[in-house]
Amino acid sequence: MHRAVACLICAAVLTSCHEGPHVNQPSPLPIPTSVPYFLTAGASVGQGADAGHATISVKVQNVEGAPMQGVPVTFETDQGTIDPATAVTLADGTARALLIASGTATVVVSTRTLSQRLLVTSQAPAFGHP
Repeated sequence: MHRAVACLICAAVLTSCHEGPHVNQPSPLPIPTSVPYFLTAGASVGQGADAGHATISVKVQNVEGAPMQGVPVTFETDQGTIDPATAVTLADGTARALLIASGTATVVVSTRTLSQRLLVTSQAPAFGHP
């Protein structure tokens, strides 16, 4: 009987001393609001006289969703031309570039830490339009 009581006391003491894996796990580091966290990109394709042109729009936001001003953004395409190739975001976190291409172009928009790929399909300009 004494042995059973002693075993129960030892088990209770050992169980109460167990700290578990949660004690030594480090807390996740907060993400600074000065780092771009969201990159949203889209295209507005021209029609009619604007066929063959597309405006590529980008918005850069921090981890809290606030727009980020002054972030360099690069625009690249595998078809046609894009101008400018690099832009800096405005106070509302946006930057824009003009794509001139017919057919489907892959456009890659990127900051130093984020990138997004778009497929942009535009009509060829009508005959007699540049």
